[in-house]
Amino acid sequence: MQSHKSAQSPDKSRSGDNRGDDPLTSIAIAAASQPRAKPVRAKGVIRRRMSDQLRTALEAMAHEGLSLPLAAGRAKMAPESLKAAFRRPHVKQAYNQLVMEIRNNAGQSAFLRINHLSQTADSETVKLEANKWVAGVDNIAPIKRVEGRVQVSHSFAGFTFDDGEVVEGRATDDPSGGDTD
Repeated sequence: MQSHKSAQSPDKSRSGDNRGDDPLTSIAIAAASQPRAKPVRAKGVIRRRMSDQLRTALEAMAHEGLSLPLAAGRAKMAPESLKAAFRRPHVKQAYNQLVMEIRNNAGQSAFLRINHLSQTADSETVKLEANKWVAGVDNIAPIKRVEGRVQVSHSFAGFTFDDGEVVEGRATDDPSGGDTD
């Protein structure tokens, strides 16, 4: 029996201008995805579950900074229900844990996004600036044009003449100096 292979050859997946189709880039972008809210379970405590609506509201508040009423509207739940859920300790812990994960991974996520942007941006200026930033992380500085001004001063003490030889002459109004040839 013959197995079916995809119509696209392996060489085509790496050739051309397939932005974002590189498997390594996809893995890096997936690794930089936003963390999910999950209930915290302490030892000896009954495991608490969170509904998908509550999880969606917590993630909207943590990732986008939405207020409680707006997050409740996004999650399609009543604001009073979200307020009541936020009074429970396991919900507060889940929210705080999510916010801490976002803060702890912000630098790495930003680096991955800028690195991806340096390879896939449509604008050459954006690519250049992103590549400069990525190179700067590894202490590789771009070549800079350095301009400097050098000021040089020369001093001249003047001429000195010997008084031993005196030349006598007369000034004439003739531009040729009195010579007739």
